[in-house]
Amino acid sequence: AHNFPLDLAATEAPTNG
Repeated sequence: AHNFPLDLAATEAPTNG
């Protein structure tokens, strides 16, 4: 992931929650 929220299975998609 590229964003700071925890990327568990995010490979390319930015994690925004």
